[in-house]
Amino acid sequence: MNNKQGPFSNLNARKAFWAALNRTAMNKARGGALVTDVMTHFLFPEIPGFEAAGGLPGPRVDYNEHPEGDPAVAEKYMKLAGYQSGKYTGSDTLQIVGSTGDPNSEDAEIVNQTLSGLGFKTKLNLVDQSVMYAKFCGVPAEEIDICPNVGWAADFGDGQAVLDVPFNGKNIIPTGNNNWGQVNDPTINAAMQKAEQLIGAEPREKAWAAIDRELVADAAAIPFDWDKAPNIESADVAGVGDLWNSGQWDYSFTSLK
Repeated sequence: MNNKQGPFSNLNARKAFWAALNRTAMNKARGGALVTDVMTHFLFPEIPGFEAAGGLPGPRVDYNEHPEGDPAVAEKYMKLAGYQSGKYTGSDTLQIVGSTGDPNSEDAEIVNQTLSGLGFKTKLNLVDQSVMYAKFCGVPAEEIDICPNVGWAADFGDGQAVLDVPFNGKNIIPTGNNNWGQVNDPTINAAMQKAEQLIGAEPREKAWAAIDRELVADAAAIPFDWDKAPNIESADVAGVGDLWNSGQWDYSFTSLK
């Protein structure tokens, strides 16, 4: 969601959209429980800080509790955002840019329908994934309201590798931008700057878990899909999954027993 301008510069509007979105349906489009878990916060499973930030259930806030969507909670937050009917009554048309091909296009359609149900006028464009990133979602000047098909992978096993680039305001750049929501909260930026300099596993884990919880409280984006790789190994193989690549086999470290 575009945190900088438009309807979703309003925190309560972001919470309303989060509450309304059927993340379970979005995950079913990707193959369901065999290959996904419904994402409830931003740190990935097995990344230090994941459990401290809430584990699989995630932080216990009402807009996060019902991954199938909760219209009543969404209506509450729309009213808090200033829309007394519980539906959007402004004049903006939301620009939504997703990528072609299932399951991405199906997920984008679910997002579009959810926003329409909240009263928003929308314009959905589905383009090739490379175009989505290079021309639209990765270019802040385009001011896209919603990018439903963007994703991030950690390059190493630390909370900074998950949260810093997509959510630190210092990382917003004119092109090739991966802070798609233009999240630029001074409190979160300062917490990240401090956490980046910490030494030692435990202090870093605690610091990035706290930042993860703050990002949920800020509804900076809507997480929906923790990928899982259902891999099979022979009894005489010691398989090692590559966390940065959704658990695919890492043949540099996999060996025979």
